[in-house]
Amino acid sequence: MSEVCDCTLCRADPAHPAKRFHDMFRRIASCMSAGDLAASLVQYGQRSEMGDSDDDILRQIGRLDTRQVREARTIVRQDQNALMNGLSEAANQIQTLAANDETRDWLIAVAAAAAAARQSGDFRLRAQRLAVTLNGRLYQIDMPPDWMAYANLFEVFLRLNYVHNPQPVDTIFDLGAFVGLSSIYLNSCYPKADIVAVEPNPANFRAMSVTLGLNATHIRHRTIGKVLAAESGTATIASLVDGPDATSMMNSTVITLTNAPTAEVDAIGLVELVGEASSYGLKLDIEGGEFGLKPAQAVLSDATWILGEFHYGPWSTSEDQWLPKLLARDFELSMQVPRLEMTGRGEFFCIGQDFRAVKPKDESATRSGKSLREKVDEQYF
Repeated sequence: MSEVCDCTLCRADPAHPAKRFHDMFRRIASCMSAGDLAASLVQYGQRSEMGDSDDDILRQIGRLDTRQVREARTIVRQDQNALMNGLSEAANQIQTLAANDETRDWLIAVAAAAAAARQSGDFRLRAQRLAVTLNGRLYQIDMPPDWMAYANLFEVFLRLNYVHNPQPVDTIFDLGAFVGLSSIYLNSCYPKADIVAVEPNPANFRAMSVTLGLNATHIRHRTIGKVLAAESGTATIASLVDGPDATSMMNSTVITLTNAPTAEVDAIGLVELVGEASSYGLKLDIEGGEFGLKPAQAVLSDATWILGEFHYGPWSTSEDQWLPKLLARDFELSMQVPRLEMTGRGEFFCIGQDFRAVKPKDESATRSGKSLREKVDEQYF
C-alpha cells in the first residue's frame, strides 16, 4: 500500500490541514492488522474536526470496506465503555487498594475529578504520600502533582494493565519506569525478583527513586537514569512537560512535537543492560523506541515475558513488523484494542497498543552458553 494517502480530500487538496494524519495512517497500515487500523481510524474520526471524519473518508484513508469500519466502531465503543465503567467503579476498587483512610479519600477525590473532567476546574492535585496494598503487600508511594501520573496509577493498579499469567523470574527490567508504579506492581507479583528501573527523564527519575527508596526494605532494586536503546551511547529525547521540574509520561527518541523541549541524554543498550541475567522479564514502554531494538532482538527472545506497548505514528515503517512478529513467534502474544493518544492541546502524537507476551510454561526461557553480545554479533555483524 502506498504511504501517501489518495483519498478524495487528498486528491482535491494535497495540502489540506489533515494531510499529515492521512499519510500517517497509510504508513501504519503496513504495521498492524486491518482490524486494528480500522479501530485507530474510527477513534481519529471521533476526535477529528477537519472534515475528514465520515465513514467514506475513513474507508478511503485505510482502504477498508464498510464491514471493517462497522465492526471497528462496535469494538471501539465496547473498549471505551469498559474504560469509562472502570473509571466510574474506581471508588469501589480504591477501597481495596488503599491501605489507610487518607489514601482512600484522596484517590476517590482524584477519580471523581477525572470522571467529571474537572482537571482544570476547582480541583487541584498536590504532592501526596499514598499507602496501598497490592497482592497482599504494603507499599508507600510518593505521588507528584501530575494528572498523567494518576492516570498511570489507575491503569497499573486498578485496570491492571500488566496483569498476565505469572512466570517466575529472577530479575525484572522496568524499561520506561516513569515514576515507579510499574516497578511497585511487578514487585507485588514477583517479590523475590530484583528490579532494575530505567528512566531518562530527571523529574520522573527523582519521583521514582523516592518511591522505590520508601520500599527499599522489601524491594531489591537498582535505578538507571538513562534512555533505553539498542546500543549504549547518547540519544536525543523529546519530553512533554510543563516545566523543568515536571514529570512527564512522554519521553521519546522518535516522537517529535512542536515546541516540545528536547535534551541529549545517556543511552544504555539493551544487551549491556541485561548482561548475563539468566531469568528475566521485561516491561517495555519507551514511546516508539521499541522498534529500534532490532539489533538486540536476541535479548527480547530470551525473556520469560514482555509486557508493554507498541507506539505507531509518522515514524512507523513496514520494517517495524519485526517486533510483533518476533513476539508472536516466541511467546503467547495478546494485544489490546489500540488507542489514539493526544496531548492536552489536542495535538495528535501516536497510537498506543498494549501487549502481553508470555512464554508457554513448557518453553521457559533458556540461555545458550554464549554471551548475549556474541549471539547478537553473530547474527548482525
